Amino acid sequence: MLRVQVPPLRERSEDRDILVTALVSAAMRRVQLADLVEDVLPAALTVASQHTWPGNVRELENFAERVAMACLERGAALPARQLAVLLDSDHDPDDSRADIPEPPDTTLSGMTIANVKEALKECGGNRTEAAKRLGIGRSTLWRLLKNE
Repeated sequence: MLRVQVPPLRERSEDRDILVTALVSAAMRRVQLADLVEDVLPAALTVASQHTWPGNVRELENFAERVAMACLERGAALPARQLAVLLDSDHDPDDSRADIPEPPDTTLSGMTIANVKEALKECGGNRTEAAKRLGIGRSTLWRLLKNE
């Protein structure tokens, strides 16, 4: 059996930037937002460079997909502070992402936290139903509430 030792992504910053560029560009093309790639890439690279990357390339692939979907939902490129929210919130408390301030009362889609709470109330606390009503995924709803 052949074993190939591949260092973790956090130890390969030169690979990380190349992968972010390729994966975000591809994800943006898949959602037919290729024209926004040049606007979103600098922010995505900034966020990626400040993340500790405890996972592997799949974590980066998921980030790229979230970036594309958030841009599709907004219809525009998002700034770094909003892209930072797209990374899993289970990170090192000393993670430098904390330096990127997120507006405290606004979600990714521009609705207020009050809108999210109202949808949850209307759905009797059912997060799946509330997410459907808001037009976002359950995990996005969970992250938004957790980051409140």
